[in-house]
Amino acid sequence: MSDTKTQNEQENIELESMVHDFLENQVEQKFVALMEKLEGVNVYVPAMPPQNMPPEMLERIKAGENVAATAGIPPQPYLLRKSDGTNVLPIFTTKEQIPEEKRTPMLLYMPYSACVALVMGNQDKIQEIALNPFTEGLTINKPPIEVAFRRFQARQNGNVMPQGRSHSRDSEQTLSAVTTPEATAGGTKTVQMSGKEFRHLVNNRAATVILPMFFLGNPEKAMEQFMEQKEKFLLEIFASLYPEGAHCDYETDDFSILTMQVSDTLQIVRIDLPSVQPMEESVLRIYLAVKDEKELRYYVVQRTAQKEENRILRIYEDKHQEVLMTLDDYGSEISEIMSLAEEG
Repeated sequence: MSDTKTQNEQENIELESMVHDFLENQVEQKFVALMEKLEGVNVYVPAMPPQNMPPEMLERIKAGENVAATAGIPPQPYLLRKSDGTNVLPIFTTKEQIPEEKRTPMLLYMPYSACVALVMGNQDKIQEIALNPFTEGLTINKPPIEVAFRRFQARQNGNVMPQGRSHSRDSEQTLSAVTTPEATAGGTKTVQMSGKEFRHLVNNRAATVILPMFFLGNPEKAMEQFMEQKEKFLLEIFASLYPEGAHCDYETDDFSILTMQVSDTLQIVRIDLPSVQPMEESVLRIYLAVKDEKELRYYVVQRTAQKEENRILRIYEDKHQEVLMTLDDYGSEISEIMSLAEEG
């Protein structure tokens, strides 16, 4: 087995653990981390062989041999149908997640991005994705699928995210973000997000995933683009995280940017995010510390789970997050950021 395959299988085992943790405690932060993890893995997809598949290739597949897909004879993914008529694309972290009696003649091994593209290209035929539906599974419906699709497109185009859509004030819209299998017989239950909860998710995802990737990937170019567009740039990033049919209820005035030239070699930019009702682990502000116009450090100020204190986290290019300190009061926040930025 190749090192790549071994690494993918290890990541999928970690993914299974994250699914379990989310189903045990369905908080937004766990859901965001789970979706982020899923975007980087390969999964198994049951399929049926096409009618024009050569008999010798079909025999090799039945014998358990791995066979590369051939142009012109694409296999047909196997779909599940829910009681309400919704068609679901089942995907699996490992082969062992598929019961023997449920196995199809073919099993595709493909990136999750390809699964998302398949759903988005066949929305009249496929409405949802089910991860490990026969065990402790998770059903992902349209909003998070659309967000993932835009993120994959942006990466292919060399951008951070696609341009934001038109937006208007619609703060109380309810978004069904994910459905999970019911623990007892009787189908699935839907975890719904109110407008406030979804804004909280957008704030955290933008601040801890999208923007760090942008600023830390190429700091000089990123800062140049950001300083030219400022609030407009932020609005486009946040708006692009909203699914099709949902309105981004932010405006440029909802963002506040303060630039501080601390010394000849250190510049700090504070970004206050749009105000949302504080929830567990809400990100309140972002600090960009630029040293010598080249090195950039990315910090966020986050409300703690107890909602009584704030803490400073540093996010690195490899997406690692490090909790640096807990703040006693807001007045010490900027001075602490300055001290951290000047270290090393």
